[in-house]
Amino acid sequence: MSKVMRSNKAEKRLTIVVVLLIILVILGILVAIAMAKVSDTKILTGVRVNGVDVGDMSKDEAIVALNEYANAVSNKEFIMNYDGSKLSFKGEDISAKINADEAVHEAYEFGKSGDFMTLFTRSIGSVFGAKNYLETPIMINGDRIKELVDEIID
Repeated sequence: MSKVMRSNKAEKRLTIVVVLLIILVILGILVAIAMAKVSDTKILTGVRVNGVDVGDMSKDEAIVALNEYANAVSNKEFIMNYDGSKLSFKGEDISAKINADEAVHEAYEFGKSGDFMTLFTRSIGSVFGAKNYLETPIMINGDRIKELVDEIID
């Protein structure tokens, strides 16, 4: 009877050791994937700036994509309403633009900076399809906006 009890204990211990080894191997693989993502020269997969997917792009590719977005904003029509009056204008009329270089730097650093757990979480999240949304300001000419508001008021 004691042989049966010892056998059951040995089986349980072996099962626990095997499960722990499997967990360690899986964690090792995940850490290796995360570290490969961090050392990559591309922006982390799933990163978006103002809705533009720049994930898995080089810095140069991301700058091109964000400049295309900025051009779209410049060509977009905006409408201002005030007290029943309406004025429409394009983004270029108010010098709407973004700092693509700064936005790309921020997007790139998102997957490269932070403590180990932050980087690990972001990297593994990107492998499993996580989306990370970054916002960069759209800069406009405040004086031109004032002129447009004055046109509506007059």
